[in-house]
Amino acid sequence: MTIPKLIYQYRGPRNNPGYIFSSEEDDAKQKSESMLFIYSDDFECILPIVKAQYPLIDPRTGEQYDAFDPCWDNPISAATWTNILEELDHCIPENADQRTFVDQFTAWIRSKLAHTDTIIIEGTL
Repeated sequence: MTIPKLIYQYRGPRNNPGYIFSSEEDDAKQKSESMLFIYSDDFECILPIVKAQYPLIDPRTGEQYDAFDPCWDNPISAATWTNILEELDHCIPENADQRTFVDQFTAWIRSKLAHTDTIIIEGTL
């Protein structure tokens, strides 16, 4: 299974930890080509904005999650993603490459939200 990667600065080995982004539909159909992988080092510029959204309610089960889990699934509703995207659109990047990376990430999330109500971040740490 090959999942497309979005890379900002990462130059390490291919098998290092990171995060897989998918919708429930992707998971159910095992459609790896429609998922996205970001190495944990590259996601550091976005992760604080995601973590600030917690505690969150799992839109699928109603269960409350008190904190982001870097080792497991983090289901995030479309409404919460809208908040994250707004903050990312207004964040000041460290450089032009980081802005490009964030813009590519937000474009991917927006394209997914056109077809799903939940995007899951699965940590592989």
